[in-house]
Amino acid sequence: MKVWMKKTGKVFSVALLLFLSMFSGCINPFQTGSCKFISYEIIDDDGYAALRVEVNATSGLTLKLLGPFNNLVGEKQLENGVQTVTIDLAESYETPADGSYTLKVYNGGTNVVTKKSFVVTPTSLSISDFRGRWWKEGVDSYSLIEVVLSIENNGNAPVYLKEMNVTVDGVSSFTAPIFNGTVEGKTSKGVASSFYVPGLDESEHVFVVKVFDYSGNVLFSKTFSEEPYYDSAMKRFSLSWKYKWRSFSISLPLPAELLSFYSSIKRPVIEDYSFYVISPYDDSYVDLVTRRLISLFNGEGEELIDFVASFVQSIPYAEEEGEYPQFPIELLNNGSGDCEDKAIFASSILYNLGYDVALLRFPEHMAVGVHLPDVTYDGRIYYEDESGKRYLFLETSNTAWTLGNADLEYRHAGNFTLYHVTSKPVLVEECKPPTRYTSVVKDYISVDTTVKNIGTEDAENVYVSAAFLTQYGVVVNGEKSSLFTVAAGREKRVSFTVDYPDVTVVKVYVRVVYEDKISTEATFVFA
Repeated sequence: MKVWMKKTGKVFSVALLLFLSMFSGCINPFQTGSCKFISYEIIDDDGYAALRVEVNATSGLTLKLLGPFNNLVGEKQLENGVQTVTIDLAESYETPADGSYTLKVYNGGTNVVTKKSFVVTPTSLSISDFRGRWWKEGVDSYSLIEVVLSIENNGNAPVYLKEMNVTVDGVSSFTAPIFNGTVEGKTSKGVASSFYVPGLDESEHVFVVKVFDYSGNVLFSKTFSEEPYYDSAMKRFSLSWKYKWRSFSISLPLPAELLSFYSSIKRPVIEDYSFYVISPYDDSYVDLVTRRLISLFNGEGEELIDFVASFVQSIPYAEEEGEYPQFPIELLNNGSGDCEDKAIFASSILYNLGYDVALLRFPEHMAVGVHLPDVTYDGRIYYEDESGKRYLFLETSNTAWTLGNADLEYRHAGNFTLYHVTSKPVLVEECKPPTRYTSVVKDYISVDTTVKNIGTEDAENVYVSAAFLTQYGVVVNGEKSSLFTVAAGREKRVSFTVDYPDVTVVKVYVRVVYEDKISTEATFVFA
């Protein structure tokens, strides 16, 4: 039976090559199975510290990995011949416990065919360089907009860095997430964070830098000194526009590390584009943009909202091939965007200003909704959420539109979806094609999927369900995983089995369910 995958994700893997050859262990001549270890390496497997083992074995054997406390870390069933298996050493973005680990191969329940031990050395990080990226905002005033650290991991397992804290001159403290914070064992890497620290003069400043892992542990702290400087090579975005017969102009930096990070992100298959607004990595950058706009316009309430809209509306509109939503810095770097890109950008600024905003998705368009208490909605264009809360329509694609006004097509459109811009979980799924296993006594499929939470709040009571669709359109043999939690910015690998039905099937659905709603679905066609 052949299986085609209709939709799944591509798992990115960066391997740390700590390659050690191992020799075969002793084999009991009274046992029928044999196994020879060829090599192993401790790697980063898309956010998981893992052991990758190459073996030459006979089928029917079981490979088990035991941890420093003789605890079972993971196990794999071996096939016949040379093969590579991977076993996670810890949960996503966690550093594995240091100590001695043992690989054991079993023939049957308790018969050990061969074994081999290795050691995970303790985490040991050092920092060799601090580089600040500066933006000159005034005659003698600078802003720190990025920090880049050169970090060396002296251990032999990957380390996952989550946040960086910078204290300036012992007074102001700022914390921001780290871009691409995986540092593999025995390697050096530059890691960066986006900050907005305004109002620094040209004198030398003292920076105390701390780096945290995903468990909140301080991995190191170090003090540096640096003097601001003008970076003439930094790319920038500039725009001039008019609002109510007044002329405005703005110039904004395009920090290289932030732009590179967002440009490298694979676009998730989701309808809720508020993900592009609430992503925390550019919070400081959006704050910089917001403050620059406020410095140009002395207004509040609807006047300020319309001014922000006029700025975004004046960015050139450009259609794109396919669907590629842009993060704010990507829109500014490209100098143009379509309706989704401009709606994302406008809502990012308004959300930063503290407004209750939403994205309004129509079949061929996207706009922004703004809820304002204590204003009249009579005679104005608005859309309601499920609870009846009203959001005034704000067009961001075309110029001259103000809050509560709309083109005829969007004055009373019935086919729309409202997505609140707020801190929340956002779940996506990367599912492998299910594998069917058959024997004299069993016939089932193995479901293996990864549930990622790319949002900003934890998702609790999540489960994965799987079911078959027969040729007659009937859903049969539904099973689901146990409940689990996916923390914000983390992921969970889920595996379970589903009995194969005694009827002809054409599809298998694998769904992630959160709060009794299907968050994402992968469909596999059987033929």
